[in-house]
Amino acid sequence: MLTEFTRESKKAKQLGFTGRLVIHPNQIDIVNRIFGASDTDLLQSKQNVEAYQKALSNGVGVIQVNGQMVDLPVFERAKRLLKLLAEE
Repeated sequence: MLTEFTRESKKAKQLGFTGRLVIHPNQIDIVNRIFGASDTDLLQSKQNVEAYQKALSNGVGVIQVNGQMVDLPVFERAKRLLKLLAEE
């Protein structure tokens, strides 16, 4: 049962969902692990926001950070993540 829940949760994340409702306490850790932000995600988001803000001030709209493209949607997603974590 939890194996199927885990598989469905991973698929939901791949499809772009950012969370999932649970109906049993055993599901909470699974959802937190799959949809939660890791330390790596947090660090990457901070780097993306800082680098993109600097690029914008120089008139550049697309940059590369740690080998990954950062444009406006990536920047906005990183800002959202940092804001969510700051509210916790």
